[in-house]
Parts: sequence; C-alpha cells; structure tokens
Amino acid sequence: MLPFITKLIECISSVTNEAISKSEPKDDLQEGEVELAILNEDERRAYTAIQEIGSRVEKLISAHMLKHLFNANKLANGECKKSWEDSLRMIKEIKLINTIIWDSIDPRIPNCPDALAIRKGWKVVKASEEDGSGKLTGGVIISMATKFPPYMCN
Repeated sequence: MLPFITKLIECISSVTNEAISKSEPKDDLQEGEVELAILNEDERRAYTAIQEIGSRVEKLISAHMLKHLFNANKLANGECKKSWEDSLRMIKEIKLINTIIWDSIDPRIPNCPDALAIRKGWKVVKASEEDGSGKLTGGVIISMATKFPPYMCN
C-alpha cells in the first residue's frame, strides 16, 4: 500500500474513544435544520483525526511565528521551508480525510445537498448558505495555514 495512505489509516485508527467524545461538535441543530444522517464510528474517528491534525498545524504555525518574533526573523537555513512543507502536508491529510468522510456520507443521503454541517450528537444536517460550514471539517485550520506563506520567512 502507498506509504501516505498507510499513514492516514494509522492516524485514523489510532484515534481513541476518549478523543472522539471530546471532539464531538458542540453546536445544536439550528432553526430549520433537519437531520439527514448520523456519523458512524469510523466517520467520527476520521472527523476526530482531522481535529487532531488541525491542532498540530496550529501549534506548528504558532511556534514558527513565535520563533520569528523572538529571533528577529533570523532562523536557521531551511527552517521556514520545512515548517511550510510540514503544514502543507498536514493540510493535504486534512483535505483527504475530509473527502473520505463526505464521500462516505453522501450515498446515505438521497439528493445530498452541497452545504452540510455536523452538529451535536454527530448529526449531519443541511447547512444554510450563511452557515459557511460546507463540506469541510477543517476549514479554519486550512484558512489559518494559508496565512503562513513562505515569503514571510527568510
């Protein structure tokens, strides 16, 4: 099997039940939303893996930016490039796992809408256009990481 796929499977498989219960979305159903499906255990595990990878991306970017702050932009040769490449690799992992989750859910929902969200109780709902949830469970992480371009570094 491809090493990248093997790594993703290991990442998802290593998620604990405790981590799953902690990563459950906190938002209740909004007015007018209707439950379309409920995430199964594997989908919850994948969702949680996204949250865990996202947390690592946030820590990587924050630590890197702090290094710039306290080192007056004088970092070791290649350190910026490595941080950038590591964050992009993790973002690719998030996007792939995200695609896997939604591709797993779509066949269970007749006429599956494009704008879906996951709510408390692992409920999948049709999201309003204003919600902005879409089908991306790590959107904030990806948005944050794109603000860490290599040109900010050395």
